[in-house]
Amino acid sequence: MFTASLADGTLINLLQNNYSKEVLERLRNNDSFFCPDCKSPVMLKLGERKIHHFAHYQSANCSIGHEPETADHMAGKKLLYDWLCQQKLNPQVEHYISSIKQRADVFVEWKGWKIAFEYQCSTISPSLLNSRTTSYVQAGYTPVWILSHKKANFKSFSKFQWSFICDFINKHGVLLSLDTNMKSLYVTRPTPIATKQVISSQKRLQLSSTTSLTTCQRVISEVQPIITYKQWLSIKNKNRSMIFRFIDKKKYALFQNLYLAHIPPPCFPVEAGWPVRAMHWIEQPCYMWQLWILLDNIIQKKSDLIFLNDILKNFYKRVQMNHISLRTLPLVKHSKPEDAIEHYVQLLIEVGVLEEAGDYSYKIVRELLYPSHENEALDCDVKMARELIAHT
Repeated sequence: MFTASLADGTLINLLQNNYSKEVLERLRNNDSFFCPDCKSPVMLKLGERKIHHFAHYQSANCSIGHEPETADHMAGKKLLYDWLCQQKLNPQVEHYISSIKQRADVFVEWKGWKIAFEYQCSTISPSLLNSRTTSYVQAGYTPVWILSHKKANFKSFSKFQWSFICDFINKHGVLLSLDTNMKSLYVTRPTPIATKQVISSQKRLQLSSTTSLTTCQRVISEVQPIITYKQWLSIKNKNRSMIFRFIDKKKYALFQNLYLAHIPPPCFPVEAGWPVRAMHWIEQPCYMWQLWILLDNIIQKKSDLIFLNDILKNFYKRVQMNHISLRTLPLVKHSKPEDAIEHYVQLLIEVGVLEEAGDYSYKIVRELLYPSHENEALDCDVKMARELIAHT
């Protein structure tokens, strides 16, 4: 950590003043240092490889800062602090909030917002992430969680990485990551194409005096997905041709239901397997959960009228049966899993399968398209992609 108190209560911030090593050595020889939070003694470390910092003794019992701090974490805090100082925003490093017993890595007040920057280098559970976020919000702070760039993989998202998707500026959800070597903030918007695999669009912001918080806010809000319908057709064709690979329990259950409906899995309806907003809430590839919606509400439906409430009930029934899995996204506050279902229903209206019959009720107006072989499936998918493009 970069802050400590002297015996007389004076707060020392190693980042605030450009202390030379000689000055710090004299300070260490003549004074004692204490943790601002737990008040236990701390040591001043003046190493050659790490940034000068304070650290607790092993016997300390501090719930806030007892864990050893990595060089990457210290470098990230310093980078954020220095960048905000360049904008003359008067940031505070390791800002302690007594009401929630949490310490923000870097705190700043900006345009009426109390922003708590958290630079995360180690793995934490989504439940802990959610708990800390909730505490910040209840205390009137806006938490901004930034993942270490070293922990990020932009082609394959782990559950840990998904838990850092946030939508406080970009309502579609983005991942913020910090590269301390390049002194850059990366804004990544992932489009899931499988349980882990994603296609990411990304913007890089150099954290310099010319890059303001306003610029960051604008760039984050403007990041758009890079995937095209041409790319998606390739993904969908791959889903059909490789559908029998890696059959797990969820896929096996889906296949059973398809066979009961006399549908060979590679020839699943053309209307399944299209990207929709908020689908990042669902772990399975979109063709799988969309097939469940078609099976439960259209293919096996005896009447031609369906209701959104029933569609959602059937969806969550599949979740309870472990046929569909939802992601835990503690930082996503402006969408929910039901949004993906509603957007898919809207897609079915756009391609002419459904039409609105009243408040949240829909009439089935045409049958689904069932290709009989792979080439026909590709032709039908191309036609439907053109139809969807016409509605965008």
